[in-house]
Amino acid sequence: MNRRFFNIAAICFFLLVIIGGALALGHKAVRQKGYPGIKQYLGLVTKNYTNGINSSPKVIAISMSDDVYAKFKKHRDKYLNEGIMLNIGDNYEEITLTNGDKTYECLARLKGHMSDHLQEKKWSFRIKDLDKQVFGFSKLTFQHPGTRNYVYEWFFHQLAAQEGITFLSYDFIKLKINNEDWGIYALEEHFTSDLLKRNNRPDGPILRFDPTLYWQGRMNEKYGIHKGADYNDYKSAHLDVYQDGRVFKDSTLKKSYERAIYLIESFRRGEMSTTEVFDAELMAKYLAIIDLVGGYHSLDWSDVKLYYNKKTDKIEPIAYESFGVRKLQKLAGENRYYSDTRKLSSFHTNLFSDETFYNLYLNHVSRICSDSYFDSSYAALKSELAEKEAVLAEQYPLKPFNSEAYKHNVRVVKRIKDLPYALKVYVNEYNDSTITLAILNQSGFPIKTKYIEYKNQKIKFKEWIAPNNSKGPGDPILVHLEHNWGREIKLDKIEIKTELPYFIEYKEKVFPVKFSFKSMDNKRKVKAT
Repeated sequence: MNRRFFNIAAICFFLLVIIGGALALGHKAVRQKGYPGIKQYLGLVTKNYTNGINSSPKVIAISMSDDVYAKFKKHRDKYLNEGIMLNIGDNYEEITLTNGDKTYECLARLKGHMSDHLQEKKWSFRIKDLDKQVFGFSKLTFQHPGTRNYVYEWFFHQLAAQEGITFLSYDFIKLKINNEDWGIYALEEHFTSDLLKRNNRPDGPILRFDPTLYWQGRMNEKYGIHKGADYNDYKSAHLDVYQDGRVFKDSTLKKSYERAIYLIESFRRGEMSTTEVFDAELMAKYLAIIDLVGGYHSLDWSDVKLYYNKKTDKIEPIAYESFGVRKLQKLAGENRYYSDTRKLSSFHTNLFSDETFYNLYLNHVSRICSDSYFDSSYAALKSELAEKEAVLAEQYPLKPFNSEAYKHNVRVVKRIKDLPYALKVYVNEYNDSTITLAILNQSGFPIKTKYIEYKNQKIKFKEWIAPNNSKGPGDPILVHLEHNWGREIKLDKIEIKTELPYFIEYKEKVFPVKFSFKSMDNKRKVKAT
């Protein structure tokens, strides 16, 4: 009996040690990541859960025939097994949608590509041909809140709205299918003229790079087929337009679409710059917001949404699918700048390879990716944010809003100012009247030169030096300058003043050695006088 009691006591003690250790380690891990500790987190969850019980979400009811439901289920089951869903052709079916005391006959289909859109009692639906009295939209989407990362996507759209960027209406509702409660859904406005009116934009084409071939390629890869992979990317994607039937029937809209094609194709082929084609201010602000929220998803070319504004004759961004908030690894513009855009195969690298645009981007990153900006934005949205959280908490009480990832991203941006140096400058050739410098950028950002100085004499020299990139070391440029410093130059006393605008200034001393390699003669040459 004593031995049995001892064994039971030993087991209980052992379990307590394991549980206590796990809780301690879990608490430490959570704290190290910057989130609240277990006690604080449980407090947040309890509060959220209580708020969820007391919330009163809008209820949308969808009714469909047994045949239509069976078609959707068959479609869903097929692609859930495959892992990727393709929506090719007209897959819409007739349904009835009820909002309050109003009922509408409309069309619906399953939407989305990945399996997160096909989970049990969380199928994603695209609804069209709605009377505009339903939230003011004629086309919208219902989907699992997690496909856009819960309340963080709503917060992202509010930030875009603050900056005057075209944004989607985004909300949370309760959805019933054939009188069965399917829980809390995200409601997302789709790309129609309603969106433009709500954002005070003139009617015009809403655009995307058609991802059909991309998704077909993803499907093929599942079966080990890589045929045609080179044709499934940004370089060859057709510039598609939403509401194409409406656009083609309206001569003004059709003309605007043709103009948009001209601008985008000229940009994609390196014939026109970012500032010539895009509303550079809006695009720079948008990408700075992407940095704040860690919205890497929005940097995928297949998720880019654009709009042609006929009044400005410019292409504008539309805020879409940031999947924020995520901790930032590197900035949207990092390792992006190239001096030659003719053969670039990345939409965002094309965007950032424009000196004027990059300068605007840095300006807005320094403003938006800051504690003061986040704190003021959060304070302005806090009340409405709490309402959205409460609705979500009815089904997802473990998803409270947390500001730590935003703060982390602000810290990442601040660390740019800690870069010890950016350029290496070598003296390649010199005599009593001329000198040739080889300048190499070793950072991930384009660095702007201002002047070269020797013994308090300055030679103006304004040039953007391309950064390192994923393809290898950055290319140097050769700077040929004329001087009156005489024959006995002390090379190590020559300095070059540079800057990463809005962040940091440098004054680099030159290396009194020659920098060269086999193809050096083909490198870009500039002149400073």
